Amino acid sequence: MLKKTAAYFLPVLLLLLIGIESNAATACFTPSALKGCVPFTITLDPSCAVYSPAVATPQYTYDNSGTSTLSTTHTYNTPGTYRIVQYIDGSATGQTYRDILVTASPDPVFTVKSCAGRNVTLTMDPISASQPYDNFDINWGDGSTVQNVAPGSVTTHTFSSDGFQSVTVTGKFSPNASCGSKTVLPYAISTLVKPDLAQLKVLAQHSTNGQIQITYDSKMGQFYKIERSTNGGPYDSVGFKANNSAFPATPFLDKNLNTQTNVYQYRVVAYDDCGLQLYSDPIYSIIIKATPTNALNTVTWNTDPTVNSFILTKNSTPIPFIGTTSFADNAITCGNSYCYQNIASLTTLTVSGVAQVSISIDTCITAISTTIPPAVQDVNSTMNGSNVTVSWASAGSGISYKLYQVSGTSSTQLTQQTATTYSYNLPDLSSSYCYQLDYADLCSNSSPKSLTTCPVILHGTVSGTTITLNWNAYTGYNNTGVQSYAVQKIDQNGIVLLETNVGLSTTFSETVNLNDPYVNYIIKVYPTNSAFANSFSNNSLFKFEAEVFVPDIFTPNGDGTNDYFIVKGKYVNTYSINIYSRWGEVVYSSTEMLAGWNGFNNFVYAPEGAYTYKIIATDINNKEFTKTGTVTLTR
Repeated sequence: MLKKTAAYFLPVLLLLLIGIESNAATACFTPSALKGCVPFTITLDPSCAVYSPAVATPQYTYDNSGTSTLSTTHTYNTPGTYRIVQYIDGSATGQTYRDILVTASPDPVFTVKSCAGRNVTLTMDPISASQPYDNFDINWGDGSTVQNVAPGSVTTHTFSSDGFQSVTVTGKFSPNASCGSKTVLPYAISTLVKPDLAQLKVLAQHSTNGQIQITYDSKMGQFYKIERSTNGGPYDSVGFKANNSAFPATPFLDKNLNTQTNVYQYRVVAYDDCGLQLYSDPIYSIIIKATPTNALNTVTWNTDPTVNSFILTKNSTPIPFIGTTSFADNAITCGNSYCYQNIASLTTLTVSGVAQVSISIDTCITAISTTIPPAVQDVNSTMNGSNVTVSWASAGSGISYKLYQVSGTSSTQLTQQTATTYSYNLPDLSSSYCYQLDYADLCSNSSPKSLTTCPVILHGTVSGTTITLNWNAYTGYNNTGVQSYAVQKIDQNGIVLLETNVGLSTTFSETVNLNDPYVNYIIKVYPTNSAFANSFSNNSLFKFEAEVFVPDIFTPNGDGTNDYFIVKGKYVNTYSINIYSRWGEVVYSSTEMLAGWNGFNNFVYAPEGAYTYKIIATDINNKEFTKTGTVTLTR
């Protein structure tokens, strides 16, 4: 009886208890994640909540706006901190919440080091406002397993070959939300290589604005810093460079230096991220100075124990010299500019086996002098017809010469020019002419006047069939003297027909054959020193051609003056003349040249007026010629 009673009351009690619990609920849910990056979709699991589905259904607010929804899924598109609230009924246990962090998907924050041995190390920043991730995935990009690491961790990976590596780091939120990622390209190197500093060149030598350029070969993936020592002091870093190209000749320019007085020494340091360093051989700078003094340029420079040899250039041409720190140059011309540069070849070698080189600036100066320049040499003169040409030896490039015509102690400047010859036409060959020169060098020092030169001026006279020549003695040839004179007889085409050496005589006579109507003479001067050129005189020309001279008027009035029309001539063999009136009547005829017409026609006065004449004559070679014209008769 007792068992039956218990079996009856237990179900009833359970129903009463259920009825009591249906009036209260316990809120509870589990979010899929508490952190995420936009767009971040979150899913809620409310299976832990206690409630009566027949009485209540959980509702949620996701964005603090108070708007509720039955959905257990929500997507956040804006970064921020959000509170998710669950409501089941109005009781205290019917409500609960969880806070969610939504970020803007920032890149992971970490540092990369690349070290010899192909080791690349990633150091992750700890969790912070800029580094919110719980953990990270590292994909080394070489097919190895992706590594998951914590914030603040240090991870090293060894690659199997040199070269750029693609490493990607992805930030993650627990339990499995992947967000921002970042890819870096570290260069894996197996061995650090010593840098090769090949050349130093001073580009500007100045007390404050000096410039030096160094050139070194660099290896891909290595880091470099440039270190400088001043006047043997400690090295200081003056430049850094990360190299990402294979073995280029990399220049580095150092500015604002006192290259006028300071000697600078440079070295290049190759290093990796793990503190390993290798140093190049050092190179020092050259200070070069060029100083002009009287007819001398003095060049000085500094040296260094590592120098094997120097090459000194003058206007870009190497010059031989003895010494290590100076050179005295006397092979200069006053007023000219000279540029000097020194190239030091060092005992240390580059990777290719050539010596390291240090190059000074190309410093330029103008040569000076107070020395009186020498007189112009080899001043000579010659004639060509009536044209005289004076020539002389050059005293140097750029010189301007003054040429004077001199007579006794007086002189007249003819020209000032840079050419070493001057020609002009002599206005009067009855005089003699002499010349001198002087000049000022490029430093305005005036030379003394040169020796005098006087060309041969030839004069000739004829008496009957005898021609007499005379001329002045030639002056020139630097006073080395005349060996002899020669009289040249020349035809109408300039061909020398005969040359007669007359020694040092300045006169010559000969009897000519009048059958030769053209005789031309010139004097040729032979110098004692055969290094000089022959000089020549002007021409002396004699013509023996038949000529007649006819007056154009005569006055037969018996006053004893010009009463006869008389034809004169020379070198005429036969002669005849007819004079005609205006009507063609012959009023006078004769074969005697000296007879002349007295103005009568048939014993009466011929009328005043114009008369024409015709002369037929032969020369001494019986060559006939005719001459016609008009003569006026007036009383």
